[in-house]
Amino acid sequence: MSIQHIGQSVVRASRRNLTLKDILHVPQAAKNLVSVNRLAKDNNVFFEFHPEFFCIKDRDTKSTIHKGAC
Repeated sequence: MSIQHIGQSVVRASRRNLTLKDILHVPQAAKNLVSVNRLAKDNNVFFEFHPEFFCIKDRDTKSTIHKGAC
């Protein structure tokens, strides 16, 4: 599949916006994918996955930036 564009975007989270860098726009892709590792590195956050929900937390303060359903 060919990449049509490379860009960036902002994801609005509950307490702080998160930046997605080097997004690859591939029109033929059937699903939208995100690299959890890259999102964590680029935004100085970490993820907690629980059976019913997930949390995105700030690495320095350990405070929850966003909580969502799985």
